[in-house]
This record gives sequence, C-alpha cells and structure tokens, in this order.
Amino acid sequence: MTLVTIGGIYLVLQAEFVFLIQILVYAGSVPVLFLFGIMLTRRKIMEEVTPAEIPEPPAPQAPEEGAP
Repeated sequence: MTLVTIGGIYLVLQAEFVFLIQILVYAGSVPVLFLFGIMLTRRKIMEEVTPAEIPEPPAPQAPEEGAP
C-alpha cells in the first residue's frame, strides 16, 4: 500500500515516468514473492527413498585365469 501511495505522490508531482517505474516494480515484485513462496514450500510429490532402501552395487569380481 505504501508503494502505491508513493507512486500517487509522484503522479501528483507530475513525475509520470517515476510513477510508472514505481508501479511496475511493485507489480513485478508481488508475483515474484508468490513464486518464491511456492517454490520454497516443501510439498511431498513422490515417495522419498531412505538410504536403507537403495540397493548396493554388486561387488567387483576378479578376472578369470587365462583372460587377457
């Protein structure tokens, strides 16, 4: 609300460019704030895999005798 009021003061003072920049910055910052809020909110979309559920890779085997 304060940024809109400051924009109105710029408009009254006949500084239309500064008014437009003020309103555009304010209008752009609100969606970005919502976007960050959505991105940073942790939602469980898929099942999380615990380290105990991850299968271990097979152990390396020694080469057979006679193999190059």
